[in-house]
Amino acid sequence: MDAVLSKLSTERFALAVAAVASGKSYAAATIAKAFKRVVVIQPSIELMKQNHNSFLKLGIENEMINGTIHGNWDADVVLTTANTLSKHIDNVTEPDLLIIDELHLQHWGKMRRTIMNRWQNCKVFGMTATPHYYTQQIRYKGGVMYSVTTCCAIADGYFGEPVFDLDRQQLKELGYGADIELQKVQIPRAREFHFDSPELYGFIIRNHLEKVRQLCDMCDNAIIYCDGVRHAQWLAENLPQTECLTGKTPAKLRKEMVERFMNNTTRFITTVGCLKLGFDKPDLHNIIILANVNNPSNAEQQIGRLNRGTGKKMCYYNSKLNTMKPVVGSEVWTEIKRF
Repeated sequence: MDAVLSKLSTERFALAVAAVASGKSYAAATIAKAFKRVVVIQPSIELMKQNHNSFLKLGIENEMINGTIHGNWDADVVLTTANTLSKHIDNVTEPDLLIIDELHLQHWGKMRRTIMNRWQNCKVFGMTATPHYYTQQIRYKGGVMYSVTTCCAIADGYFGEPVFDLDRQQLKELGYGADIELQKVQIPRAREFHFDSPELYGFIIRNHLEKVRQLCDMCDNAIIYCDGVRHAQWLAENLPQTECLTGKTPAKLRKEMVERFMNNTTRFITTVGCLKLGFDKPDLHNIIILANVNNPSNAEQQIGRLNRGTGKKMCYYNSKLNTMKPVVGSEVWTEIKRF
């Protein structure tokens, strides 16, 4: 917090990189107290509601505004989404501080020009646990082909180097976070195409299910990250006390599922990419990853769900898990031959 406020006292932009469960929401709320009027951009409604409660616990009244929740844009602290803000930007008074949560995601990259072209004076604080590479540029004879692999706001150099950078291992060395053990298990992959032809792949599917059942018997609870939607649905149908949550799950049902999982009525949630950002369940003891995770940021977010609470924490995975520390400020060049 001192590092961020120090940079914002002389410059417009500040970036903080801190591991999952290191207290970024607390930091954002505390930094917000130093400014008269603040707008906070969240990547999702779930995270917006979660941080709304975090701010309230610290005595900071705030308004939540999105497509379904209407509030007062003139409040001292407003929590919203990038899409909602961009739609109302012409009618919203520029704040003293703009905070962007989960800066690495495209929710800010897609809307940044709309917002920044109108707000040219406010201070801007971005935070993330998992920054990506700035850009990947693929060269070939006759020109350069650019492939953006991270949030455009970081790629365009708005924020520069982070004023604070703390990964999960460093957090643990400071005495915080959980002891998380990564263990590779021998479970055959069940891919999406296997479920199109169960008469051909029945043996693989049944073997996969049996191995997953055996692993679940060792777990109090777990989030199970699957290879695809059909895989997640099929496991939920065949495992006891298990529900499937995907991006297409209706909001009301999604809320009910999460509540059942939080109070341990449901032991397991199968999903593909949900519940990996900002989901906070301190008594979650296990993560089961049943698909390749080549992106180190995705891997860190999934593993990071275990970084709160106490007790033995196990992350089981059966394929490739890229746990390389993401790099801020680097460019990766790949030379290819053009045919």
